Amino acid sequence: MQQRWLTSQASILAKQLKEGEPCPVCGSMTHQKAHNEQLEVIELTQVEALRAKASADERKYLEKEAFLASTQQLLQDTWQQLEAQNIKQEDQSQIIVTLHEVEQEIAALKAINHQLADVRLKIKHQHDRIEQLRNKQTKLEQYLAEQIKEWTKLEAVVEEQLKQMPANLPTLQQLKQQLMAVSKQKEALQKSWQASQENLHAAKEAASNATLTVEIAKQSFEELQLKINEKLQQFTANMQEIGFESYEAYATAKRSVIQLDALRKACSDYALQVHTLQIQITEGGATYLQGKEKQDLVAMEARVEQHRISYEEAFKRLQQMNGFAQACQGFSEKVKEIAKELHLLEQEAGRVKELYGLLNGQNSKKLSFERYIQINYLDQITVAANIRLYHLSNGQFELRRSDRLEKHAKQSGLGLDVYDAYTDQLRDVKTLSGGEKFNASLSLALGMADVIQSFQGNIHIETMFIDEGFGSLDEESLNKAIDTLIDLQDSGRMIGVISHVPELKSAMPAVLHVEKTLNGHSQTHFEVK
Repeated sequence: MQQRWLTSQASILAKQLKEGEPCPVCGSMTHQKAHNEQLEVIELTQVEALRAKASADERKYLEKEAFLASTQQLLQDTWQQLEAQNIKQEDQSQIIVTLHEVEQEIAALKAINHQLADVRLKIKHQHDRIEQLRNKQTKLEQYLAEQIKEWTKLEAVVEEQLKQMPANLPTLQQLKQQLMAVSKQKEALQKSWQASQENLHAAKEAASNATLTVEIAKQSFEELQLKINEKLQQFTANMQEIGFESYEAYATAKRSVIQLDALRKACSDYALQVHTLQIQITEGGATYLQGKEKQDLVAMEARVEQHRISYEEAFKRLQQMNGFAQACQGFSEKVKEIAKELHLLEQEAGRVKELYGLLNGQNSKKLSFERYIQINYLDQITVAANIRLYHLSNGQFELRRSDRLEKHAKQSGLGLDVYDAYTDQLRDVKTLSGGEKFNASLSLALGMADVIQSFQGNIHIETMFIDEGFGSLDEESLNKAIDTLIDLQDSGRMIGVISHVPELKSAMPAVLHVEKTLNGHSQTHFEVK
């Protein structure tokens, strides 16, 4: 009957599974095999009735077993007395017959004993299985309640969405088509976002390289600036040596290419004229020189050569200066572009730094993102802990998470306060007495275990050890703590207590005694009540 009940419960659970929703037992989001077979529905009351009958049969068996042992001992004593008193042969035969009948009954009882032993073993296994199913049933009921709440919320959301549905999408098919188009747009945007992230990474690398380039460019610019200044000084000195008082005078005196060609042609004509004159001087003699003043040709040639050398040097310097000016203009434009990129990167770095500080707890509430997530779990733990603390404190205390800001740059958000219903005041948990702190700690530990099991459906905390702490409790608090431990044991957990309190020793069904000896060792022995 119990196996059939387990199968029916598994069938009911399988029917309620939905694709995409977590299984309350294993937590899986996919359900590969669906259970559609119609099975007989077995009520838990029937199983409980059979379990009660099995317990009654076991008690009867134990009574029969005790009666059998006492009867065997009585028969053995009677047989010894008969042998000692030399009873008559006929009476002995009758007694032997009676003993044979008793032995047959004993053999039958032994057979029943073996059968009942098998039944007890099966009952134990079934009892463990029922306890597991009870836990699963409780989780399933909680899961169904949450699903019903979620379904109600979804219905309200769907109704609201239907009201807000555009008039141009009256049918579900058009809405699905629109959703497909939006999904494609979403995928395109995701790809664009990913490309943007890659571009951002590349931009960061480029910024790093640009920063290095800017430093190199700055050094090169400074070196070029020094060279330009030196060349300008040298050019100014040369220009003044030549006779130009200012750069404007030099620029005015500069000739174009056409003018320079004309001057070269004039020089060439002048050289040809000089050559012609030399020939005439040689051939004509004094006829052509009559009435003309003699000139110092060597000095004139030296001046011409000096002017030519100065012109070539000035022209080279001019070309160098033009090259330097173009290079400086290019460097100036690159510096402006890099400065603009650096400004954008500095703005982005400022936003990232601000976000990092916010997530790291550098805000008005001194609350990091990690602690913000932990606060959610702490609130659930305190809710579960207050259920037991209410019983342990007779409704006096209630744990509440504290929002006060910690000092000395410490993180906030995970502090605990206790609300005292007797005084209607909220105070720090550090003000609790020893026994009150023990009750609060025990409630928090049990609340944490409940929250962990509720989040992880396949994890069961079945064993718990409590080391000392009971000595600080008064008699009433100690009794409540013992009742709480008994309730935990009845729910299927094994509770171990390490204590010197005599009341706990008397309340525990199994006790491991540890006693010191004079030789420095300890002796242990179990006491099962």
